Amino acid sequence: YANDTTILARLDSPSSCHLLQDDLTQVVDWSIANHLRFRHAKSAAMRFSAQMRVQPPCYSMSGTRAPVATHLQILGVTLTPTLDFTIHVSSIVAKARRTLGFVTRVSRFCGPEGFRVLYTAMVLPRLEYCAAIWSPHQAHLSQRLEGVQRRATRTLLARSCWPLARSQSYEDRLRGVNWRSLDHRRVVARVKFLCRLLDGSMC
Repeated sequence: YANDTTILARLDSPSSCHLLQDDLTQVVDWSIANHLRFRHAKSAAMRFSAQMRVQPPCYSMSGTRAPVATHLQILGVTLTPTLDFTIHVSSIVAKARRTLGFVTRVSRFCGPEGFRVLYTAMVLPRLEYCAAIWSPHQAHLSQRLEGVQRRATRTLLARSCWPLARSQSYEDRLRGVNWRSLDHRRVVARVKFLCRLLDGSMC
């Protein structure tokens, strides 16, 4: 079966909209011919634009109009028409906090290294998945993300019997556990992503 199928097109004229509708019709015809019908309840349309006011998309599949979505999750990343990733950041921070709470509980008798391994394996991937795409420029979103790791450094140093672990600055705690800030790691991820785009290794 076909799952999570996404069709993208650049629209720079009214004729482009008609061409996209033709593409949708062909895809629907192909799905019917191959007995892979699309579920209209799970289909949606979204238009990305830097303009504040844009005409909402109007497309149909098998005569049924595709609803216009205010946000869509594609491959684990929540997108909005203006590519504002506030919703995505809020979602991953909430999930990362829950996972960190779980890791803190189950590693209580594992020592500091057990906590470090579990944080790196279970929490950090939630905070960094596809970060090169959605890395926020807003300070308040960066701080929300960093807050998860702030809590993790306090826990790790406290379990390491580090003196004044809770009163030290975040930067001092990072040096104490030999970690980099999430903001620094996202910058590195973006640079690596750009290099792969330029040298063609993404293909």
